[in-house]
Amino acid sequence: MTRLTTATDVIDALGGTQAVARLLNVGASAVSNYRRLGFPARAYYKLSQACAQKGLDVAEAVFGGLQSLETTQPMRAPFHQLRTGVQAGVHKSSTKETGAMGFLANLIEDGYEPVTPSILQPSSPFVDRMGPEMQRRLFTFTDPAGDPLCLRPDLTIPTALEHLKRGRDGEKRYCYQGTAFRYQPRGSGKPEEFTQLGIEIIGEATDGTPQKQANEAEVFEQILKTILTCGVRGFQIVFNDMSYLADRVDDYAFSDAFKNQLKRRLMQNDSLEDIQQTLTTLSQNTAPPPNPVRMNFEATDNIIGRSGAEIFARLERKQQESQNTASDLKELHRMRADLDKQSEGNSNPPDFARPLIEPALKMSCREDQLIYAPNLGQKMAYYTGLFFEIHVPALQEKRVIASGGRYDDLLHSLGAESPIPAIGGAIALERLQEAI
Repeated sequence: MTRLTTATDVIDALGGTQAVARLLNVGASAVSNYRRLGFPARAYYKLSQACAQKGLDVAEAVFGGLQSLETTQPMRAPFHQLRTGVQAGVHKSSTKETGAMGFLANLIEDGYEPVTPSILQPSSPFVDRMGPEMQRRLFTFTDPAGDPLCLRPDLTIPTALEHLKRGRDGEKRYCYQGTAFRYQPRGSGKPEEFTQLGIEIIGEATDGTPQKQANEAEVFEQILKTILTCGVRGFQIVFNDMSYLADRVDDYAFSDAFKNQLKRRLMQNDSLEDIQQTLTTLSQNTAPPPNPVRMNFEATDNIIGRSGAEIFARLERKQQESQNTASDLKELHRMRADLDKQSEGNSNPPDFARPLIEPALKMSCREDQLIYAPNLGQKMAYYTGLFFEIHVPALQEKRVIASGGRYDDLLHSLGAESPIPAIGGAIALERLQEAI
């Protein structure tokens, strides 16, 4: 199937000027202008739906996205500024393409299959799996048929949906480059659309060899070598694993109720700092109940429809809860202190971090660039294990230029018959450009 790369290609494939004019309810002269100037944004949805119904392969650039790899048109100008010098030992071949599209070509050469998910996505997978912070940043709307849609806020979930649509088994590697959209508070100065270059490894090999850590190392190394190729050096690699923290909870003398709550919140990707703040606020706003021993009535008394025994039991329970809150807060302070001590200098990093630390050191990163951050809550709620962020402190509010992590239950929640192991990572190309 021939890929359609211009407005003229699309108009002809949909039946010509008159057919497109009827579809968009505009005059034929307007469609003639579209051939010359491209489609207006208000026409993207109807045209993309019509193309999808006919099974047409349309480059994202035709409907407002970036140029695809197959086009000969240049990409957005800033990405041509990306440094082209290849660091020694970073790429296998010094003849690989450079620049933003060159990065995608490099990934394809390394065995990743390119995918181009639709900009328009069903909103429910993002609402269900991206967590409260990202839910507030979705651009959502309802189509004329009443179906809830959104502009894709990232490309991981669309790639996972594409994998399921293709019905594939075994281990598959995907790469992509495209625009993502996230609402930003007005006046924040942050862009609401940005370009993601990323990879996903979905499934694992069936030959019995352990692949989990190998795939984690591969994804991280691909992301890191792209950043190093561009000459960025003033960065930090921050990593964590909320399942690791949840497993550590049993090492401390928390009350049973708080222990269960703490594990649940950690697996929901809340940071220890936020959890501690919640518990501190609770302890400050809850006055200790009266001591039942000092109450001026007997167990057999009836007070406003309750027996004295019931009141005694309730007060004793409240007294115990108050004592538990104070004890839990003390233990949480101790847990955080132990984790902070472990993270200082990374002298004894946890085992889950090896897939990051070993390749980073081999690629000439310094140990002080590797930061285990147990208080770092992850922004993507679908992560289930190891996750990382690459920070450039000099960028201040926009310091995260790349991130990634493991999401072993995402595809199951999207419709797979059973959990499928997966890990991925992506770079925000505009932030990478700024870092350079």
